[in-house]
Amino acid sequence: MAKLTIFALLALFALAHVATAFRTTVTVVEEEEDFNPARPQQRCQEQIQRQQQLRHCQMHLKEKFRRQSSVLAMSTDDNNEDEDQYLDQCCQQLRNLNEQCRCKGLQEAVRQQQQQTRGEERGQTEQRQKKKIVEEAERLPSRCDVSPRSCTFERSPRWF
Repeated sequence: MAKLTIFALLALFALAHVATAFRTTVTVVEEEEDFNPARPQQRCQEQIQRQQQLRHCQMHLKEKFRRQSSVLAMSTDDNNEDEDQYLDQCCQQLRNLNEQCRCKGLQEAVRQQQQQTRGEERGQTEQRQKKKIVEEAERLPSRCDVSPRSCTFERSPRWF
């Protein structure tokens, strides 16, 4: 009788162990479904929206554009407190994005910043400055010490 009781307890223990292993497997499958690679664009867009369209990166780029547009600013020190504040906050927003979403987010920030400054265009000088803004955005990951270290954006003619 004792052997039968021990056998029954072992069988019950084994059954509980198998059920736990099955539940763990199901959990892993559900987590993998959450990161479905078929939807990376949607995931990135959601992350970018949660980071306010990288608003602080836009402000950093806008300040760069304004400072480069001003002849007076060219003679002042490059370490502007507002720019540094925006840069720090921009870097934080980039860190809050998945690595594969950072360049897409920065490209969107550049696009939105370029739309806002369209009315300020006055000629080739401003176009060169806008090109420098794009180059600055491409270098932002390196300045923020995040991966990828740089981004390469398709240069749209409407940007320049």
